[in-house]
Amino acid sequence: MTNKANKKESSSRQRLLILKLTTNSLKIIFRFLKLLFNGQKMESISFQPDSEYCVDGTINQLRWEIRNAVFITVSNSSQLFFNSGQLLFKVKKGQKEFQLTAYGVGKKTKLFTKIKVIALNKKDFSKVETISKNIDVNKKKVELSKQIKNCTISFQNTKQPKQSKQLQIELNQSPFLKNSSAKIRLTNSIEELKNLKLELETDLN
Repeated sequence: MTNKANKKESSSRQRLLILKLTTNSLKIIFRFLKLLFNGQKMESISFQPDSEYCVDGTINQLRWEIRNAVFITVSNSSQLFFNSGQLLFKVKKGQKEFQLTAYGVGKKTKLFTKIKVIALNKKDFSKVETISKNIDVNKKKVELSKQIKNCTISFQNTKQPKQSKQLQIELNQSPFLKNSSAKIRLTNSIEELKNLKLELETDLN
């Protein structure tokens, strides 16, 4: 907030305060006379914020304890107070000091308090989203890679079927079959075939 804006806000606050003093003039006079006749003196006990360390834009509260005051004003407010009380306010960078003025019978007291304002910088969370998206993509890639690897392993472990043609060729090319085929061609009768059969069975056993 600029100095010009601060001055404008302060001027507006003072006008509102004067208006409230005017509208509450009868109450102020009555309180003054009552305190004067009773001989009650004003006592200023405390004036402090709820939180000394604040973040810009948050809500804080001023609290005070004043006894036997005719009326009370607080620097950042246009309200008029008559007893101990509290005031909620929005924390601003340019407003760190506060003044309470208490008016009593023949006495005026000023109390001061301070706060420390911390401003938080806004962060760009777009990078965080990008990182999270990349993590999701990488996770999917890893899962797909695992699936492919598992498939490869399963294929490697699968038993290859035996090729019957190769076995048949190997059997056909064995010396035993060649000799047997030659003997069968030389037979001329059923008896010779029977005898050859017995020989083959004997050889196999």
